[in-house]
Amino acid sequence: MAGQPKAWRNGLIGLLIVAALIGAVWYGGKQDSAQTTHPSSTSLKQQVEKKSTPPQKNTGLKNGDVAPVFALQTLDGQTMDLAKRNGKPALINFWATWCPPCREEMPILQSMYNRYGKRVDFFMVNLTTEETNVEGVGQFLQQHKLTFPVLKDETGEVAEAYSILGIPTTYIVDANGVIVWSKTGAVTEKEVTDVLDSLIKPEG
Repeated sequence: MAGQPKAWRNGLIGLLIVAALIGAVWYGGKQDSAQTTHPSSTSLKQQVEKKSTPPQKNTGLKNGDVAPVFALQTLDGQTMDLAKRNGKPALINFWATWCPPCREEMPILQSMYNRYGKRVDFFMVNLTTEETNVEGVGQFLQQHKLTFPVLKDETGEVAEAYSILGIPTTYIVDANGVIVWSKTGAVTEKEVTDVLDSLIKPEG
């Protein structure tokens, strides 16, 4: 009988350990459930700054899709409407000043605008909802000597219509409003030149 108290104590200690483990598992599961139910919101800017968007040709919309029409104001107050292009192809680019690959491709897009601007409509859509302020966008253009018109997507509706998940994202649209080429990531001059040359009519 002398061994019974010791056995009883050992059994009690075992029960306490099991109860503690069950409590820890329940608490951890509750914490995980709370995190799943209330995920922290992450802006597109935070995602891009954490890891630059890898180059890829496919985006949310596919080649052959009709490009969603939109009308936005430029920084100088003019309105550009994708539905009113007078039979011209269009280049649509989604970008922001804080995005490294966007900065990388700006000289290329400026060169393309200088070369094709009279025969191709350029819709350089700034994700204004992700910018610190609109004034900073204008300063960025002046600093980098960029002369193409920049449109303000101040509600994010146009980016949503185009299923923008990363920037820069570029779409090239033919004269009928059909997407013929798209890419997420910085474009190259050859990529843009090859597509635009296939769409525009020779001068003269």
